[in-house]
Amino acid sequence: MSPFSRVTTVCAVVLAQVLGPGAASAQIGGLMNKAKQAANKEAEAKVEQALPYTPLPAPEFDERVLEITDGRLDQLLRGFDAEVAYAKKAPTEYDEQMKAWERDRATYDKAVEAYGKEDQKYSDCKARFDSTEQVASDADEKALTDLDDDAWDAYIEALAVRGEKIARDIEAGKNDPASLREREQYQRDVAAMQVEQQRRMQVAMGTSGAARQRARTEDARLVQACGVEPAAPTAPMSPMTSPEGILSSKGAVAAELTAEQYAIIRERVMAWQEDDGRPRRMGFSQGELAALDARSADLKKAFDRMRKAGVPL
Repeated sequence: MSPFSRVTTVCAVVLAQVLGPGAASAQIGGLMNKAKQAANKEAEAKVEQALPYTPLPAPEFDERVLEITDGRLDQLLRGFDAEVAYAKKAPTEYDEQMKAWERDRATYDKAVEAYGKEDQKYSDCKARFDSTEQVASDADEKALTDLDDDAWDAYIEALAVRGEKIARDIEAGKNDPASLREREQYQRDVAAMQVEQQRRMQVAMGTSGAARQRARTEDARLVQACGVEPAAPTAPMSPMTSPEGILSSKGAVAAELTAEQYAIIRERVMAWQEDDGRPRRMGFSQGELAALDARSADLKKAFDRMRKAGVPL
């Protein structure tokens, strides 16, 4: 008789003596069913271990997905210990984060409402400022356009023709009173032309200078007219998604890994553990499986400590 059978028999006798025939019969039946289930499970595990096993292809290792080695398992176990040590505090910290976030969110909502009013006030003022700027710019453009006058160009050209004729008459020795009056009128017309030309030049330079001045001082004048443009408030950062997120961050720091590296290697080792060292959901290299098998006892103890501490697995 096997040791397990002897223990079962002793339990049956004790129950029969204490509970009486009817109750003992029911209890014995329950014990026998449990014994069968345990035996079946043990047999299934032995059969599975005896079957050929081919792991899925390993992922491509990079800066995110780290290869599982003995050294990396040391890092992961330090992370697990940190999660266990902080397991009781994580829910409290999460609650505090949520309360702080709710307070910050209420403040932010009020700031957004105030910003909306200030921004509308600023936008209205800027629209008026831009309209005034456009009027001044249109006036400058019109002044410059008015200078581009075909009649004036024709007048200058005709004046030049008159000057050439007078020059030829002088060379020919023509010096009668009519020619003298013509020369005097020409000189007056030239003087008037020069005055007008000077005016036009001043207008052109003035309008161009005014446009450049407006361009240089537009921002400063806008601030003087409307104030500094209001800045939109910054939304508060939301807390960790859950106490599990807090524990994972603690584990990552202790393991000296990034949050993403730790989360990925943690998930892969958990999958290996849940599938009894013969993972069917994730791929592993032969080297990784060897490293995991060699540290299986350490990992099992760590998982037991995590379950006992309430760390989500």
